[in-house]
Amino acid sequence: MRHPVCFGYQIATPDVAYSPSLTCLHGDPERNIETLRLIGYDAVEFMTADPRRLDPIRYRAMAERFGMRCVLVCTGEVFGTLGLSFLDPNPGVRRRAADRIKELIDFAAALGANVNIGRVQGKNSAAATGDYADFAPAAEALIDICEYAKPLSVDILLEPIEKRWGGRINTVADGVKVCKKLGFENLRVMMDHSAMCFEEISIAHTVRRYAAASVGHLHLSEKDRRYPGHTSAAPFEALIGELRLAGYDGPFVVEALSLPEGSAAARKAYETIAPMLKKNYAWTSNN
Repeated sequence: MRHPVCFGYQIATPDVAYSPSLTCLHGDPERNIETLRLIGYDAVEFMTADPRRLDPIRYRAMAERFGMRCVLVCTGEVFGTLGLSFLDPNPGVRRRAADRIKELIDFAAALGANVNIGRVQGKNSAAATGDYADFAPAAEALIDICEYAKPLSVDILLEPIEKRWGGRINTVADGVKVCKKLGFENLRVMMDHSAMCFEEISIAHTVRRYAAASVGHLHLSEKDRRYPGHTSAAPFEALIGELRLAGYDGPFVVEALSLPEGSAAARKAYETIAPMLKKNYAWTSNN
């Protein structure tokens, strides 16, 4: 599912237990969607771990009631909360991880959204090799879920993870290499600004090389996962300008810690990023 330029914020669904480390709004989802719309956002991304506890028709209706586009179902807590991953040494756990992602794909399909694959890729137990042989179990899972998602019109977005978290896909180039090797039209890469600050030699070079053809989604936050603009707006001004010049035309979604408080972080992120989107993309929230 290809989404146009829109500006969203991540919220947790009730199946995700509260933690101060969550990079999204937590609490009543309908109230959070309304809050985001009143601020000016026009899109929402759901952080979800167990979609069996959720009614996708209700969630789609909530978003539509406030004129919000559902763009992504984020799977980080499948690993963070449930401990499931594609590289777990236990084959049974690997199967459960793939099965849970398929359930999330069903949920996303009902919302008209896509699904990311980030921390659920898992951690490598041995040193990485240049031929990605150590990534083979995760590649097998990606093949399985891409084939499952294709007839549902759901794109799988492979998210690079910082080395400190043990992931094999650390840079956008790593992700593009895997996507090309597997060869699925519905498998693309997503960019995460915080991870890029740690892993990319040059964010600008990476954007120029890959943003138009290979990237389908973008997460925005400071390097420390605070809201964009908490430290300085300058990196985001440069990033969004480079994305426009490179031809990126997908969603921009804030994934940030709820500091000093969730709605305050959302408002401050909007005040930083919205003028840049209006300047570079003529974006409007249609308020």
